[in-house]
Amino acid sequence: MKVIWILSLVFLSGVIAVPRVKRDSCEEAQTNYDACVASAHAEHRLALAGGDDGRPDFYSRKSCNFIEAAVMTCGDLLIGDCFPADSVQAMRNQQFESIVASLEQSGEWDSNKCESVKQWKDQMDNNDDDADEDGDGIADDVDTDDDNDGVPDDEDTDDDNDGVPDDEDNDDDNDGVPDDEDNDDDNDGV
Repeated sequence: MKVIWILSLVFLSGVIAVPRVKRDSCEEAQTNYDACVASAHAEHRLALAGGDDGRPDFYSRKSCNFIEAAVMTCGDLLIGDCFPADSVQAMRNQQFESIVASLEQSGEWDSNKCESVKQWKDQMDNNDDDADEDGDGIADDVDTDDDNDGVPDDEDTDDDNDGVPDDEDNDDDNDGVPDDEDNDDDNDGV
């Protein structure tokens, strides 16, 4: 009987520890992502501060490098048990939309010269045909889970899927900078 009780205790402690391990893992993924985005942002600022290098399309090249690092490379750090690939893609779509809209205000920017932006725009053109902005295969007019986190929109308390409830979240754009200190709330590098 004692052996069964000990085995039960060991099993229960393992089950109880699993949520903690997952939360720790998710916090680590978010921390790594935040650090990656902050680093990409700092590199972009330094590159722009260094001034024109004499090669064509300086601003566009540096901005494309930032997009590739902050949106694509850093986003890859989130994909896994905590953040499904479709949720990360939905986040990327929002980031691309915001960043590209800002960059396209510059006469120097050409989205077709930045491969990751070109691919995203092509994907969006294809999605427009299906009216499925988040790319989850469900038409927007019947989609009740816009961020694809498995929680219906009317019950979702973590709209940016960062593991922090909206009412406690002080970094809504997940760039590693608290909202009250964030002068670049759309992560466009400007």
